[in-house]
Amino acid sequence: MKKETFQSILGFLMIIAFLYGGYKLVVWVVSTIQPQVAATILTGAFTILLTSASILVSRSYESKSKIKEENRLKKIPIYNRFLEFMLGVLASEGDVSTKEVQGFSKEFNHNLLIWGSKDVVKKYGLWRTRLVRNANQPEETKEDPIEGLYEFEQLIIEIRKDLGHKDKNVERGDLLRVFLNDLDDRKKASE
Repeated sequence: MKKETFQSILGFLMIIAFLYGGYKLVVWVVSTIQPQVAATILTGAFTILLTSASILVSRSYESKSKIKEENRLKKIPIYNRFLEFMLGVLASEGDVSTKEVQGFSKEFNHNLLIWGSKDVVKKYGLWRTRLVRNANQPEETKEDPIEGLYEFEQLIIEIRKDLGHKDKNVERGDLLRVFLNDLDDRKKASE
């Protein structure tokens, strides 16, 4: 059994035991103590209970938010370096040496495995596989390069989501047009 599953079950059982104990305490207080005193005790107990619960929930939320923010700060330079390199490759139109690409890939792959979200790792893997497969194809059987660019755009969108952006209204080609002036011309030429 996974550790998280065990902890969830244990936490759930503890909550049930706590609620049952609280119920038994309320029944005992109401049945043995004068009603006015019981009401005062129960009001105080519920106030303390709710205050404690709200403090625990807010601290848990703060802790998760802090960890998420620290991870986000670690990811920013890694993703920034990736985009700088890839945009440099696109701008140079193939004048980047294989050694440079391999050196960058080795460093980026290492960082991505440590800091990247599962969705970014998955999109990167699909995009990278497409690049390698296409690079090893004879010229006449290579895939449409515009589709590779759209897959790259999907990777960028996933990176942006990992950094907290909500790109709900981003349409296909919107991000590519930021750095490709001739996207529509390239699309027409590939059709």
